[in-house]
Amino acid sequence: MLNFGFPLSTEYERISSAFGWRWIQLGEMTVPVRQFHPGQDHGCPIGTLGKVAYKGHVSKIWEGYRAGRCLEITHPTCSIPGFLVQTVYYHLNKIYFKYLQQIGSDEIAYETGNSGKWTTGPHLHWGVKVNNRFIDPRICYN
Repeated sequence: MLNFGFPLSTEYERISSAFGWRWIQLGEMTVPVRQFHPGQDHGCPIGTLGKVAYKGHVSKIWEGYRAGRCLEITHPTCSIPGFLVQTVYYHLNKIYFKYLQQIGSDEIAYETGNSGKWTTGPHLHWGVKVNNRFIDPRICYN
């Protein structure tokens, strides 16, 4: 288990959409389709302050059509030698750090939001990647 912290205050710990396969509907008149969800979602108001799950540095900031404003953190000091460990945070309203900037797990890194086309309301989507493959975040935090 990676010893990550939870990125939001505990009042938002309830998972609104879990890691794994799920059925989604892309529009009112379409048939639901099966889609892999590479992280977990936590409903929270726009502007909720969030932290990163573990110290590291900002390895990517981008704006995606589906995921909106996104942040990726690389965690070089994780307890898995020889593995690349990263966390991602999607649908953000604001990001407080710049590319390659170091960040501690106790620092406010972003505000949650509702950005991107594939969101049904304000929430934080966060995921964990090991060697560029998503793993279930529930096994990573205490």
